[in-house]
Amino acid sequence: MPHPEDATHPGSSAPLVRVVDDDQTSRSTISRMIRGMGYQGRSCRSGREALRFLATNPRAGQHGV
Repeated sequence: MPHPEDATHPGSSAPLVRVVDDDQTSRSTISRMIRGMGYQGRSCRSGREALRFLATNPRAGQHGV
């Protein structure tokens, strides 16, 4: 389920940055900063949620750190 702080644009060439943090305020703040730098920002509430995302979107994890 997308989170309100997520901002993705289908077809966008901007790299996707996945923000994982259990604190909503931190996720929102970091997601805004990421978008301000020209990236797409998507967020997850937990590592488990992030792993589910990667399992269903394998290309999204090609350049993860």
